[in-house]
Amino acid sequence: MRFAVTSMFVAAALSVCAGSVSADDAKEAKAFVAGLFATYKDNSKPPAGAHHVYDSQLQALMDEDARLANGEVGALDFDPLCQCQDYQKLQAQLTVRSASPTGAIVAVKMIDLGMPNDKPRDAVLDLVKERGVWRIHDIHADDPKSLRAFLIQQNAERAKPSKHK
Repeated sequence: MRFAVTSMFVAAALSVCAGSVSADDAKEAKAFVAGLFATYKDNSKPPAGAHHVYDSQLQALMDEDARLANGEVGALDFDPLCQCQDYQKLQAQLTVRSASPTGAIVAVKMIDLGMPNDKPRDAVLDLVKERGVWRIHDIHADDPKSLRAFLIQQNAERAKPSKHK
């Protein structure tokens, strides 16, 4: 009986500790994403996507897209974070779907209040901690469904040798 009570106490204590870590991780992840979208309030300033906010893998895919474009616009011809090309005054609602010490999923519902005909759009950000800092690992939206998969496919297609001579 004493063992069962002790085991239940230890299990309860561990679940409380795990919950508080997740709560802290969720708070940090949400603050990271909120900080990114705070930069989309004034289109005269560079948005968050212009800074290093992507993990090294996604950034490498973006860099390869730019390299393959040879100075032209690559396959990534929009800002993947805001799912837009232009913005005026973007408003974003954030919901943390899950969070752990190493990863988080944050759903974003956004609309540009500065553009009268803008329709609400959704995105889901997969975050990872890289060197102790939150970074975007992937972005899921209506188009593309996965930014990573889109860039992998586009980079592979453009890297193939041309059959025309």
